[in-house]
Amino acid sequence: MSRKLNFLATACAALFATVAQAAPLDADSQWRAFDVDDLTATTGGLEWIDLNGDALHFNFTLTSRAILRVVDAGAYSGDQFELFNGASSMGLTSVGAAGGGLAAPWTNFDAAFGDHLHYGYAERLLEPGSYDLSGVLRVSAQDEFGQALNATIGAVSLTAVPVPPAGLLFGFAAAALALASRRRQPV
Repeated sequence: MSRKLNFLATACAALFATVAQAAPLDADSQWRAFDVDDLTATTGGLEWIDLNGDALHFNFTLTSRAILRVVDAGAYSGDQFELFNGASSMGLTSVGAAGGGLAAPWTNFDAAFGDHLHYGYAERLLEPGSYDLSGVLRVSAQDEFGQALNATIGAVSLTAVPVPPAGLLFGFAAAALALASRRRQPV
């Protein structure tokens, strides 16, 4: 039964990604918030949504490598997301320990990202290319009665990885060749 539910959720995520609201994501290290709420979502699902309840995905194209960060930062910790690039899974975030976590405001995404004990997070190195990022809540935090909340707030950020100047690379290569040739010369 669990496999069928996972397949259905994945299929739904792919479908929602095609009809979702597209938002740009720049490699500027700034957090972009998303919500999850099965009662507010226009689909009634657990995909990332915007403030109107519409499915949300982030479109971007990279010309060089970048680091993608994703974090859960809701009032209750213990959520886990599955990340998608279009219909392809990019894996899961970690699952934070239930309970505890941030005091309000819950939009302090840097603090939540730093609290790996309580908040689910992921960090991925992305190669150049085009991306259509979305997510689905796979594990929900629970209330004091053990009921899944199916609602949280989270965020994504993208940080460019600096490319060393070509001269620096040539300098390292020349130094490595000089060192290698020195070791091969007879004494």
